[in-house]
This record gives sequence, C-alpha cells and structure tokens, in this order.
Amino acid sequence: MSTIELYIRLESLGQVTCPGQVTCLPAVKKMGRTEWAMWANEHALLSGVVLTLGGVVGTAAQFPNWQFAAASLGAGLLVMLIEYPRGKKMNGGFHPRRGQGCPQACTVILGPITRNYICRSLLLALLSAPGYLTLATILGSISLAISVLFYLLAAIRGESWQPGHTGDSKHEKISQDTEPKIPPPRTPEELRQGSLLQRLQLGRVSKLIASSGSRRPGKRQVPLTETSPLVES
Repeated sequence: MSTIELYIRLESLGQVTCPGQVTCLPAVKKMGRTEWAMWANEHALLSGVVLTLGGVVGTAAQFPNWQFAAASLGAGLLVMLIEYPRGKKMNGGFHPRRGQGCPQACTVILGPITRNYICRSLLLALLSAPGYLTLATILGSISLAISVLFYLLAAIRGESWQPGHTGDSKHEKISQDTEPKIPPPRTPEELRQGSLLQRLQLGRVSKLIASSGSRRPGKRQVPLTETSPLVES
C-alpha cells in the first residue's frame, strides 16, 4: 500500500490513534510531503557552477557581449555562495555539506533575502538576467530559472530556509576498539554494568555455555569460579 492510499484510508476514518494516544494522521501527512526547497537548492547550486563556467569561457574567448559574460561569472559565484549551505528539513533532519560553516554565516547575515524563498527566487532571477545576453552563459541562466520556479513552489507550500549547526549531523562517530579485559565467554559491556539480577542471569547462561562446550571432544573445560566478574555482585 502506497503512502497516498494509506493517507486516504486514515483520513476516511477520521482520527486514528496509536498506542499511547499519539495521533497517527499528522505523521502520515508529514511523511508524504515533498520538500521542494531541497530540490531547488541542489539544482540552483549546479546551475551556479554551470553559470560560472560559462562566464569564464565567454570572458576568456571574448564572445560578443563578453562584458555580460563577466557579469555572469560574478553572479554564478554569488549563487554558489548562497546555495552551498543546506538548511534544516521540516522534520528536523540536517545533513550539512562539508565546510559549509562560512557560507552559512554569510547566508544568515543576508537575513530575509535568503530565508524567505520568494525573496531568494527574485534574487536568483535577477542574477540570471545577464546570462541571457551571451551564448556561453545562456544554459546556466535557463537552468537557474528552473530553480526559481522550484523556490516559488516551495514558498507557496510554506517552506522557509532554517540554518542548522554542523554538530547536528546524524552520522555516528566510530569508537576505537579497546583490548578486552575479561576472559571468554564475554557479554556486552552494557549488560555487565546492569543490575544484580541481570548479572546473575548472565552468570547462569555463561555456566551453561561452558558446560556445553566441555562435552565436545577435544575441548578443554574452562572452570568458572564464584569470583568470576560475570557473577560477582
């Protein structure tokens, strides 16, 4: 069953609740919503790269009206500066680009010009204007115009740019391996530090493992004393 069918089915029932009296319907609405600002951000960043390359080619090769190509070169660099930092998603998720701290600070300084997607779309439309006057930069300007449409659609749906902190990334840090301090059979560290009842139960399980291992031919039984760290209170 797709998300849309599930949403229609829940909406026809009125109000459906999960265990713990948590309403499921808003979660389904949030899950099935497309964030157009994320598409616009990726598209505008690539458009800025294309516009910058076109400006370099048009200026270096002295295309007709190459002055507009030079203006498009500066406009493309400004677009890349504005669009490089990613914002927070509507569900609170945040996946920053590498090294976006400085560009994000510049974007925050601009205030509503970049936070409001209507203002941002108007700014991008203004920056793409010189590129229509030279052949080398017309492709980047058309691509940037498509990003303007995406941002207008995001503004109509009530989206806005929210800055995130680079420390909010959900990528977990891998801890370094440490040398084991307890002889086998071992148990997870969090269970060894649990309650007394859990440690006693783990001690019984360890005894069963040791006794079953001693019945196999060629295996030496490892005795467990009462002072073993697995059963020590």
